[in-house]
Amino acid sequence: MSESTHTYQVIIPYSIEEVWQALKHAADLDVAGGQEIVERVSDAEWTTALDERHGTRCTAAYDEAARRMDVTMDSTAKHENDTTSISLASVDAGTEVTVEQTVRGNFVVMKMLQLVGVGALDKVAGSIVSNIEALCSGGETRRMSTEDLEAYAKERVADWEKD
Repeated sequence: MSESTHTYQVIIPYSIEEVWQALKHAADLDVAGGQEIVERVSDAEWTTALDERHGTRCTAAYDEAARRMDVTMDSTAKHENDTTSISLASVDAGTEVTVEQTVRGNFVVMKMLQLVGVGALDKVAGSIVSNIEALCSGGETRRMSTEDLEAYAKERVADWEKD
C-alpha cells in the first residue's frame, strides 16, 4: 500500500494555550478537507462524507505533555487509515504549528498528489491553520468543499498547460 507524508509549518500570533484550546475542537478544524460532517459525536469524534458511498470516521487523540493532537481518519473505502497530526511549540512570535498529513493508499488522493503535487495538501493544511486562528480569535471556521479542491486542481493543470 502506498503512503505519502507531507509537513506544513507556520507561526501564528496566538499563545500556545490559546492554540491548544482551539485544537480541543478538532471537528471544527476540517482535517478531512473537501468532506462534510454528517454525524458529530463530539468535538473529538465525527463522521464525514465525500458522497453517499464514501465516509470517514475521524477520531482525535491528545497528548497534553507533547502539545500534540493526532486525528485518525478511518475510511469506509479502504483498509488503511490516514492521519493528520498537529504539534505545537511556543516561540517568541506566538505558536509554531506543525501539521503532518499522512495519506495511506487513498487512490483518489494519491492520484491528486501525482497530478497537482503537494500544493493540494498545503491547501488543506492552510485551511486547518486558518480554522485554528478563527477559533483563537472567536471567528467562524470554514470547511473546504470538494469544489475548492477541484478548482485548485484545475488551476494547477492550467498552469502546466501554459508552460
